[in-house]
This record gives sequence, structure tokens and C-alpha cells, in this order.
Amino acid sequence: MKRILLFLSCALVLLASTAALAQEDVPTAAETGVDIAWPLPISEVWQDVPVFGTASVQDLAFYFLEATALNDDQSIPENAIWIPISPIQSNPVINDVLATISTQNFEDGLYAIRLNVVTTDLNRYFDTISPIRLNNERFAVESELLRQQILAELGVTVEETPEPTPEAPADTNPRVAPLAEHAAVNIRRCDLVDNTRCPITGTLPSGQLADALALSANRTGWFQIRTLNGNVGWVSPTVVQTSGNFSNLPVVAPPTPFPPATPVPQSNVQVATLTVTSGVVCGVPIIANVTVTNRGNATSGAGSITLQDIHVRTGIVTSTAFGNFPALAAGQSFTSVIPITVTAFYNEDHILRASVGNSSVEFRYTLNQGNCGPQATPTPDGNMVDVELPPGSCTILLDRGTGFYNMPNGSQVGALDMNGSFNGTRITRVNGVLWYQFDNTQTEIRNWVRQQNIREAQGTCTIPGTGIMPF
Repeated sequence: MKRILLFLSCALVLLASTAALAQEDVPTAAETGVDIAWPLPISEVWQDVPVFGTASVQDLAFYFLEATALNDDQSIPENAIWIPISPIQSNPVINDVLATISTQNFEDGLYAIRLNVVTTDLNRYFDTISPIRLNNERFAVESELLRQQILAELGVTVEETPEPTPEAPADTNPRVAPLAEHAAVNIRRCDLVDNTRCPITGTLPSGQLADALALSANRTGWFQIRTLNGNVGWVSPTVVQTSGNFSNLPVVAPPTPFPPATPVPQSNVQVATLTVTSGVVCGVPIIANVTVTNRGNATSGAGSITLQDIHVRTGIVTSTAFGNFPALAAGQSFTSVIPITVTAFYNEDHILRASVGNSSVEFRYTLNQGNCGPQATPTPDGNMVDVELPPGSCTILLDRGTGFYNMPNGSQVGALDMNGSFNGTRITRVNGVLWYQFDNTQTEIRNWVRQQNIREAQGTCTIPGTGIMPF
């Protein structure tokens, strides 16, 4: 019984020797860094090897371990082929296990192990440990000798195991497949992540193998591959796992990336600011300073600025004025001084809106009465419309992309993401244009839409006093 316990103890010591040695020899790591703390240079390893160290840098994207076989003089080859030997990890590690490496698929010999750390801005940091001796044969021999010694001491006779039928030679052709976390990986024209200069030519689905044909001569680590359907292109080593023998893989130059696209010269004059340098008084010119800027990359032509005053409560445009700007070089600005006089709806809120094309800026204010007399009550006419619709009486159908506004003649505050039917709540006519207010389920508030943008109306959506549907 003591010898059996001795055998079990020796086996446990042998299996745990790698981890124990690593824990005793790991130095204290800094708060951040890129460092392999164990194995140490000139270490001998076998079976499953935990690699200790630190992979913690600012803006860490991911890290992985890779290895390459050494020359006979224990030097790293000049054009070393670094083979990934661990999954990609994205969480930082400080003085702990970086990964556990299974050595059983590698031939015994001398290797260098490298920690490859990549940041979000694609900077790379490395730490290399060399030489490391891989000796799986030693583990097998020592385990068998210990087993035979204990069985002999116990007087146990072991029948000879017949020689197994030789198996077919293992497939050592170099191949790659997407890592488990990727449903598919991109195949590109060259070895650069740039959809314009190095476009995608296809994909490699999860679980599918592709033949590895070559390594990039640019030393990026990218593989040239050929898929089952014959597509030949390049994949990044950070998104695939490898199988087979890569030691004889040739090195070839990928196609040169396409030149960057030349931007087309184009001007783009936009309203930058709108300020008022005078009082906002009824019947007195309001001095508006409108600054426009050419945000394009070519000289613009001369143009005009439209300045409108809008009464907030009704959406009525009470006054319109215009200003001009000269031809503007790229990045150049110009300020136009535009007077505008407003004589209606004093002591109420107004909006000044300056517009050039689709660009506009607004200035909200309250119009002071000044010397304006009492406001006349407008005389109703047959064109006036402003009625609240009974709840649930009117349904309007709107298409995806229809613009909606914060008020009639107001600012467009969005566009519908999808087709839909909406509850109409109010109809009003402003400056000859019909506007419908509706419950916007997209914004969860009421917005306005022009009548001409409504595809169809259902229910009682009539113009008051006429009974005529406006569609």
C-alpha cells in the first residue's frame, strides 16, 4: 500500500510540477505591461503548460501567444514564422495565467514563445522568451518506467499488448478556420483592414476549413488561403485558428493596396450662426446678423440667405427678408446683416429662421409691443382651418422616410423609421398649406406632417364646414 501511495504521489508531483515551478518563479508584475514571467529561458516543458505573465496596456484590444522553432544555434530565424498557439483574449491579465498551452501537437525541440499584445489603435507590443525546450518524449518515458517499476514491486504481471494496427498518416496540410467566437471572417484582396484600399472578396464561415497557401511577405502574419469554392484571398491571423504543419509555408507578397480615393471638390455653404443686435420690438426693424461658412473643399458661388419670422403658436410666417453672400473659398465665412420688421402677434413667442439650402439656424424670442396698437381680430374666411379632431376619428397612413415637424412651418425634427398608421388629432391651415397633427409612436409625442406627405386617410379626416376629404 505504501508503494501505491508513493506511485500516486510521484504522479501528482510530476503532473503538477509545471504549475508549481511557475508559481515559485513568477516575479512581481508591474501594474501594467507586456511580460512573460514563466516559463523562464532554458526551461524544459511538456504536456499542458500554463504560461504566466502580464498583458495589460492602455486601450487593450486583445492578446495571444505565438511560437516559432529556433535554428540549430538556438537563434530565432530571420524570417521567423510565428504560429498562434493560444486563443485570443481581450481581458487584461496582471501576473497571472495568460493561457495554458497544449504541446502535444508540436514536435520536440527548441522554441521561442512570444506574447503579442494589440491595442485598439492597432499598436502592437511583444515580449519574447527563448530558448524553451519542448520534451513530450521525456514525460512519456518517465511515466512508463515508473509504472513498470511499481507493478514489478507488486508482483503484477502485465500481458503484452498486441501492436496496434498502424493508422493512416495524420493529415498535416496547413489549414485555417474561424475562431469559435466568429460566425464568419472576411477574406480580403490584400493584408490590410481597409474596405476601400483592400476590399473584402468573400467570407469563410464558422466551422469551415480553408487551405493555407502562403504567409504575407509584409510580415503582418496574414495567411493567403483558398476556400472550398476556390476563392483565394488573405485573412488576418487574429481571427482564425490553425491546424497542420506551417513550417514549410512559402512567403509571398500580397497585392498592393489600392490608392486612397481622391475627394471630389465640392462646396457646401451652411448657416453657422444667427444673432440679433437690436431690440425685438413690434414695428421696428430687427437687425439680424447671419454668418454662413463654406464647409466644402471647393470655392462656392455667390448665393442668398432667407430670413423668416414665424409665430410659434400658429406657425404663421409673419415676415420674410433676404440677404446675400459672395463666392466663398473652402472654409471661408461671411456675415450678412439682414433687417426684418414684424408687426403681428406682439407679447408672444416668435422664431427667426435663417436658411441656405437645407441648412438653417433658429433664434427664439418674445416680440415686445412697443408702439404697436391693439391687434385687430382677423376676419374669418372660407380658407381658415384649425380644428381638433375627435379621439380615434381619423387615422392617417404615412410612409417610411416621411418628415415630421415640431409645429406647422416649424423645424423638421425627424423622419419615420417605418411605414405605419397614426392617430390624427388636429388639422390646421397655415399660409395656404394644410398640416395634420398626429400621435407619433416613434417619438411618443405629437408632431406635425404636411397634408401632401400623407399617403391615405381613414375615418373622419374632413376639412371643417365642407365635409370634403383633402386626399
